[in-house]
Amino acid sequence: RCKAAVVTADERETTGRRAILNYGHTFAHAIEATEGYGSLLHGEAVSIGMAMAGQLAVHLKLIDRESILAQNNLLSDLHLPIAFDRFDL
Repeated sequence: RCKAAVVTADERETTGRRAILNYGHTFAHAIEATEGYGSLLHGEAVSIGMAMAGQLAVHLKLIDRESILAQNNLLSDLHLPIAFDRFDL
């Protein structure tokens, strides 16, 4: 429902709002392509990708470390992975 609401609000990707749906996906697709599709659930790869994107954003000084710690704690509380041993950002 959340995804559908975002897509409906920005069907043609003109406002930038749909960009939130892509968060973590670039890293996730790299993980899936490298590991082979099916080695992780897509949502698990996206969760790891979100953690990786956050780590990169901290490195680039685009966000504070506390915000990413909160994100990663939430993902962990939802029993989603935030790291993949074979990948090093």
